[in-house]
Amino acid sequence: MSDIITAPLKKLPWYKRSWGIILILVSALILFAAIWFGFEVYSNVQQMKAGTYKPISNFSDFTTGKAGEKNGNEGQLLSNKSPTRGPDDAKITIVQFGDFQCPFSGKEFPVIRPYMETMKNVKFVYRDFPLVDIHPDAFRAAEASHCAQDQNKYWAYHDQLFMNQSDLTQAALEGYAKNIGLDMDLFKSCLASEKHKAQVLEDIQDGLALGVKGTPTFFINGVKFEGAVPKVAWDIIFDRLK
Repeated sequence: MSDIITAPLKKLPWYKRSWGIILILVSALILFAAIWFGFEVYSNVQQMKAGTYKPISNFSDFTTGKAGEKNGNEGQLLSNKSPTRGPDDAKITIVQFGDFQCPFSGKEFPVIRPYMETMKNVKFVYRDFPLVDIHPDAFRAAEASHCAQDQNKYWAYHDQLFMNQSDLTQAALEGYAKNIGLDMDLFKSCLASEKHKAQVLEDIQDGLALGVKGTPTFFINGVKFEGAVPKVAWDIIFDRLK
């Protein structure tokens, strides 16, 4: 019986192996998505500057200072009940529809929050859009935030909620109120009475009428951006609109 001599198999380079091919394809998709997102941001901002972008039918009045008016079944983008930061005559107005229990809204929180402190020519508006089917504690948290607003401490409470998304139980909501120095008797009475339920429902109704499907959703001078917006995109937006 003759001996059979087998030569060692030649080792394939990594990019020809199955895992290498998959890695290349995934990397290419990520690169394409990043380029596409950057192009969309740049294109939308350019149109915002030129006043030619109309993401919502018959809602271009927002760019000419008439936002907040009801028009058919569109709903209104602004509400005089909503918590705001920044001057009313700001050149840039950012309206966020958010959910205190949404992980994507939570991811956006540390990105956009610093701009509220540093951008003096920008008006920030927060509106509630709790997705109650998947975030059962979000509606109650939204009501609680407006109870804090009654005591002129909305943003401090807003921050507490986003920094503690994993626990929005009744006891936790009361704990956060105590942390920021609210009058606890007034806070508990407000929350128990569902005083601000109608306001949260109004935000949801207006959001749906404006085409909001998930959170976070932003309207920047009337232009809708869906999902968490990265810091690099905010920098581009603010630079182009200043």
